[in-house]
Amino acid sequence: NSIGVGPEAAKILIGGLTTHNVSVTGSISSRDGDISISNQVISGVTTGAGVVVRGSISSTGQGDDAATITIEGRGANNRAGVQLFDQTSITSVDGNIGLSGSSSTAHAGVLLSRFDRIESTGSGTGAATITIEGTAGGGASGIDIFGNASSLITSRDGNVLLRGFGGSGTDGDNMGVRFDEGIISSTGQSAGAATISIEGVGGTGDRNS
Repeated sequence: NSIGVGPEAAKILIGGLTTHNVSVTGSISSRDGDISISNQVISGVTTGAGVVVRGSISSTGQGDDAATITIEGRGANNRAGVQLFDQTSITSVDGNIGLSGSSSTAHAGVLLSRFDRIESTGSGTGAATITIEGTAGGGASGIDIFGNASSLITSRDGNVLLRGFGGSGTDGDNMGVRFDEGIISSTGQSAGAATISIEGVGGTGDRNS
């Protein structure tokens, strides 16, 4: 964890050059030091999922120096670029949240499965935004959301954007964004309340949208 204050606060960096996935369990928290989790592929080849998260990640800072949360992954061998599992929660007050994943084979760019929440709790113009972007390999959706009935993507005042690009193939669901279960909500009460945008570009295949 990082408890530092201001622009010189210690950053949390997890990842590196690997042919396998980066797996994060337990709890990670920072006030003002940015949190970055990624896998960097060796020679353009990876043998599984990019980044897998099972646990909680939080940014507690307020104001311009609040820690951002960035998760970036590249997957292969029918694995997603970024996967959130098992009641994972990602929360922030004012530091933006960004998930970006891609897969070179038939799997989602970003897979959200049985997660707890991705949440921005900040208020006003400085509130954390939530951006999720996924690019799939053949036969899969850019962003796949298989939550529980209580799984949440929610924000008070920070805008929410889901943007997915489906892979091209002759089978599977090549949707830009596929949402099976859960809740996406804006809870703000003022004119500055969070907007929710969902953008999907389907790939060519049997079923796409």
